[in-house]
Amino acid sequence: MATADCGQLGDKATSPQPVTVWDVGKRKVVKTLTTTAAGVGDFPEISRDGSWILEHVQQKANPRQPVLNVLNVKTGVTTLINEHCVGALRGPAINDDGARVMVPCGSELLGWRMTTKPPAAYRLAAGFATQPQGRLSFSPDGRRVAVANMNGEGQVGILDAETGKTLVVLAGHTDRVPRVVWSPNGKLFLTASRDGTARVWDPTSGRLLRTLDHPAPLFGAAFSPDSRTIATMDANGTIRLWDACSDCEDPEALLALAQTRATRGLTASEKLTYLG
Repeated sequence: MATADCGQLGDKATSPQPVTVWDVGKRKVVKTLTTTAAGVGDFPEISRDGSWILEHVQQKANPRQPVLNVLNVKTGVTTLINEHCVGALRGPAINDDGARVMVPCGSELLGWRMTTKPPAAYRLAAGFATQPQGRLSFSPDGRRVAVANMNGEGQVGILDAETGKTLVVLAGHTDRVPRVVWSPNGKLFLTASRDGTARVWDPTSGRLLRTLDHPAPLFGAAFSPDSRTIATMDANGTIRLWDACSDCEDPEALLALAQTRATRGLTASEKLTYLG
């Protein structure tokens, strides 16, 4: 598994930032790359296979014109895309083969086909929601994209990534959903909400499989590479590990299992970095 660190991004960033790629399992740096982007950046997104890094950058010269920085980890080649979406929300996504990039833009989704030069832009109307869109996530095969509605109703839509057609709407959360995640095998879908629950769904039927209750709002969630374990992080800085497969219909059993797993709290520095 690879992860990316784009150095210290902030108001003092005036030059291109180094991107450090780590092998998490071996705890060592795999590669250090230099991007062509300069400015204030959001935390980067990295594709599931570690081949692509997507960074949301604001240019100092024109802070109201966001730029997407697409970095090919294998070649080090960077592609910059002018977003053409003033005041866009965070949450850009890239599919696993790097062929498609998408970002929320008000009540629409703005996408690019990266197989053309320059990348060809297109827009999709997310018909399931009338509020600005939040976090996005492509399915492992790239054919579907999940998008969270940024209103307090906590809706999440799964759309056809090419046409924007709504395939299923996941309803049940009572607050915003800052993280939406597909399992690597594509069979499960995970939502983490500020209402203090993580929910596991069947992404094809939209059926809720189970609810994982937490004592605080959630800010992060992820699947393990084998799709068998779920990690969640709440506002208290506690990371919990859950069995993603056993006792699928019994949330109480899952909670009891999670309490037997190793957990730890974030350090003061980690809380500042991840929770703000």
